[in-house]
Amino acid sequence: MKVLSYLILTCSIILVACNPTSDELSDWESSVIKKYPISFESNNNLFENKQLRFKSLLFANETGDSLFLAFNVTNKTKDSLIINNSEIQIATSTTRANAVELSEALSIIEPGKNRTFEYCFLPVNNKLLFFKIGERGALNSNYLLSTSFIKNAKMEAISGKDNEVSFVLNQQHDVVFAKQRDTDKKAHFFKISNADKLKLGIQENVKEIEQQANENDREVDEENHQNYHEVSVQLTETEVLAGGIVTKLNFYNQDTILKLWVRVVNHGKSVVQINPDKFIVEVGKKDIVPTNIQILSNDTLDNNKRVTIRKSQRFSFKANYKAQEIEEFNLRIKNYIYTLSKKEVFPDPILFTRDFIEL
Repeated sequence: MKVLSYLILTCSIILVACNPTSDELSDWESSVIKKYPISFESNNNLFENKQLRFKSLLFANETGDSLFLAFNVTNKTKDSLIINNSEIQIATSTTRANAVELSEALSIIEPGKNRTFEYCFLPVNNKLLFFKIGERGALNSNYLLSTSFIKNAKMEAISGKDNEVSFVLNQQHDVVFAKQRDTDKKAHFFKISNADKLKLGIQENVKEIEQQANENDREVDEENHQNYHEVSVQLTETEVLAGGIVTKLNFYNQDTILKLWVRVVNHGKSVVQINPDKFIVEVGKKDIVPTNIQILSNDTLDNNKRVTIRKSQRFSFKANYKAQEIEEFNLRIKNYIYTLSKKEVFPDPILFTRDFIEL
């Protein structure tokens, strides 16, 4: 499974759409409901004028992290109608931005014909939650669909620019997801709080590695009269740069679960090995081992449950810890080593304290 993106999101929902499919509304509904049992209601999802007849339906899967949209268009004109797939938008009531991936940009509906289109969407309902920990957030209670993507031969919208279909989550299911949305609001994040002390220990271990790896570069630099670059160690609230190795550590606490999202990018010259089950959380004098470890990159663990990360490679994983709401804790990382020296990337515990950010 791949992580969608590490960039800051500028929209409140990201969507990945499937290709248009069959020509008639028939057997798709029963098969879809098995996979997407959560339904949305609408009082304007069916409309008809002199040019077309339009009907749309929206469903979600049980976990609420995937949406299924189907709509049928009947062409009542003497010319072809065009579906501009790149303009199909499903949005929240406050933001209409989205991204759609399709194999074809335009679809044609011949005069007198009708076609059904089906799309799968991966909604990002909470930008901050997604950026911080890679979680999309609870399903929203309503979504909007603009039908301005239906065009005539001149690529003019024929259904009216302001024509929007409003989908409202079935009340029975909304009660469940409303509780999840409230839980999301109570969640909180953590930041590194012992950066100065941590930097000293990291820098000592990185220094030897960079000196060995840069020995040849030093000679080249001197021949070209360039300055030899010294050891680089930088820390932010959730990120550590050590000799070109970027390690992002995002913690998020929700009820009795502490969640961790680790992302490693090797921009350096050293090879490192990482062991996800050696990321130990220490609360007071109690050690908490990670559970539900999920490898998000395409890497596989070796027999020792390690991954080797070479230059220009990336690695990411998620893990959970059973912990009541806490204000601070230590993270001890073992077996995250430079293969050349066998020294730890993080020789000292990392202190995390609560970061007061409103969701």
